[in-house]
Amino acid sequence: MTLDYRNPMHQPTQPSKGWGKAIGWSVGVLVVLLLLAMVLLSSMGRARETAKRVMCSSCLKQIGQAAYLYSNDHGGQFPPDFTTMLQTQDITAEVLTCPSSDVYKAPGATTQQIVASMLAGDHLSYAWTGAGLRNDAPADVVLAFDLERHVPKDGVTTTGINVLLGDGTVEFVDEATGKAIWAQFVSGARPIRLPTAATPAAPSSP
Repeated sequence: MTLDYRNPMHQPTQPSKGWGKAIGWSVGVLVVLLLLAMVLLSSMGRARETAKRVMCSSCLKQIGQAAYLYSNDHGGQFPPDFTTMLQTQDITAEVLTCPSSDVYKAPGATTQQIVASMLAGDHLSYAWTGAGLRNDAPADVVLAFDLERHVPKDGVTTTGINVLLGDGTVEFVDEATGKAIWAQFVSGARPIRLPTAATPAAPSSP
């Protein structure tokens, strides 16, 4: 049987309404999946940064341990700089770089080559402020701190930095406190003290 499409009585087949519902449902599912993927990627990014910040804190703790071991052999005196730590203590160039920063470890096959690389280029993620201090320094004295701020992640609502204190502990402080520490550092104030809540933040930034 041949259909006559010129016959006005012939009605073209209309697409099923079920197809329209199926397409709308598929689009909705795709949108939900895309939103879930964005949330998952964001969570993964936060988790990675959190892990990096923890590793950075661990590096500072290792620096503190190296400084205390050095002081035991030098009448309680802390080392003057990071290169002295590298030359006298069991510490590597990796420890002096924070995984959250873009700084790469100082290259070299020997300790002397690594020290030369450090002196020639930018291979440090931390500032050492323990020169001239002793291992009986008060707990609020800053021995070292991050040169770069960490961006807000997870439950942290502000940027901040990791700080190695005189008792060997590492504390994460907010941006205002970090600015106050930096202001003491660039002004040449020694020892650098961990600001209290009553200490106003300095206007300059790292």
